[in-house]
Amino acid sequence: MLHHLPRFASLSPRLLRGVALVAALLPAVASASLMWETTQLDLPAKPKDSEVHGQFCFVNRGERPVTVLRVRPSCSCTVADLGKTDYAPGESGVLDVTLSFTPGDGVISKSIFVTTDKGDGEEIVELRVKTESKRYIVIKPTYVMWGANETPSPKSLDITAGTEQPVHVLDARTESPDFDVNLETLREGRHYRLTVTPSPSMERRGTKVHLSTDFPADDPFELTVAAGFTGIITDDRPWTQRGYLAVMQFADLIMLALGVLVMTGAGLWALRLVRRVPHAAQEARDGEG
Repeated sequence: MLHHLPRFASLSPRLLRGVALVAALLPAVASASLMWETTQLDLPAKPKDSEVHGQFCFVNRGERPVTVLRVRPSCSCTVADLGKTDYAPGESGVLDVTLSFTPGDGVISKSIFVTTDKGDGEEIVELRVKTESKRYIVIKPTYVMWGANETPSPKSLDITAGTEQPVHVLDARTESPDFDVNLETLREGRHYRLTVTPSPSMERRGTKVHLSTDFPADDPFELTVAAGFTGIITDDRPWTQRGYLAVMQFADLIMLALGVLVMTGAGLWALRLVRRVPHAAQEARDGEG
């Protein structure tokens, strides 16, 4: 047998590597497996979108049926819907995907793990879905507040465009006439300043300031900024009702005080009675003697 070794050794190393590669691939070709058109989806998001949709397409290229055992997204914000679970050789299918997010979250990337039974064991494939929700308008700080005992002086917010495209803030309006708002243009289409000033004579409560923009052109943003006082509990009931309730509360306090006095007097009387019992018994024994 040894005389055959030189002939085998004379084979080209490249040919030997090719034979080894083919031998390694043979088991995979013979088994059932899903071939995915792609394992990553990059889905575009429009400015006001809160979810994006996509599809992962696949086909069973093997010689055996394939059963999808589990489809597990890495996050509850991702929903994956598969029409069926069993796929015959040569059959194709689609995995529908919905990715939910908050507008302005930036780059969002989530995984979906698909587990299949390909006849000779389980196989897990990781699919990736990705999108980018740009923050087209940035407001800092996101709200303005005054303390309960703070002087109602003006406070400002900076509004800037978060995209290369110009974003014009057209106007600012408040829901309460007790707050004065002023919108200042620092750089057209790029940078604005909103100043909110409460009226000194106002009841200290809150309001919302609405900002209109021209972006995007087909469905422009309208932003909302909160403004108000902290630590203040306001009562919107009529003064007659508030006065009546105040009188009733005062009457309750008086009744409570009278109740305390009565109970205190009763307690003192009972204490004196208890103290007199031994003396009365002693006087009774002395009288008998």
